[in-house]
Amino acid sequence: MGNLSIIFDLALLIPGIAITTRRLHDTNRSGWWQLLAFIPIIGWIVLIVFSVQDTTPADNEYGKNPRTSSEVPSPVPTSPTSIPTPPLPPTATPTVSADTSVIPPTPTA
Repeated sequence: MGNLSIIFDLALLIPGIAITTRRLHDTNRSGWWQLLAFIPIIGWIVLIVFSVQDTTPADNEYGKNPRTSSEVPSPVPTSPTSIPTPPLPPTATPTVSADTSVIPPTPTA
């Protein structure tokens, strides 16, 4: 089980560094600030504080503000009417049954 844990940790190392660098860039800091993680406790606390801070309100040297930038379209439609629903075929009209009981009738022998 130890080998699987090592493989998992190594697989997540590069994406973790990339995500933290992107978050630091959102707060107008260099990705090199991640080296603070090598300082026990104090460095971890500083990185957590940097990570939870709000993004810079304007564009910075690392790019546009992700909250105000409209370059990337939203993957989720903004209104429910933007997704067209196909019409039902004429034979598939829903029918309403007069029997609204929840328990089905028992068969008689």
